[in-house]
Amino acid sequence: ALSLNSALSYETLKYSEEKYRALTEYSNDGITIIQDGVHKYANQSYKSMTGYTFRELQKIPLDTLITHQGDAIDSQAKMNPLQSDIPGTYEAILTNKNGHKLDVEVSHASFLYMGSHAKILSLRDLRERKELESKLQQAQKMEALGVIAGGVAHDLNNILSGITSYPDLLLMDLPVDSYLRKPI
Repeated sequence: ALSLNSALSYETLKYSEEKYRALTEYSNDGITIIQDGVHKYANQSYKSMTGYTFRELQKIPLDTLITHQGDAIDSQAKMNPLQSDIPGTYEAILTNKNGHKLDVEVSHASFLYMGSHAKILSLRDLRERKELESKLQQAQKMEALGVIAGGVAHDLNNILSGITSYPDLLLMDLPVDSYLRKPI
């Protein structure tokens, strides 16, 4: 019975590990675990974003990869995953191995990993979102210009309708043989 219970526990543990490994390994977001300032785990998306292998990441402090966006130093300290135990999300710039800078959204939380305090970070590439926001702003500008142009055209049409209809009124009062008929 003890042996059977142990086998069932092993299978349950194996299934649980496979499930959570699949959740992290196949995520489009970069996921990493930081403990004592060192990368302890990085999924494939995180390694792709940074351009580093896991061995290289183990030697690189997180602060050299991620630069906070924002003006207030206090808010940066509060949102810094290495300085705060409060879970949160903020925007940052990730500098990859080639020196390219990526806009990323960093979500972080504290937890116990192998019996010690650690941080889990999830990084989402914001390029597509930023492009869509830019296109939306451009569309809104074009819409505003269209509204302004429509208003100007309407006002101009009001003025022109008076100019074009007044000669018709003059022609109604002129005799048929008047020399002014042709110029009007």
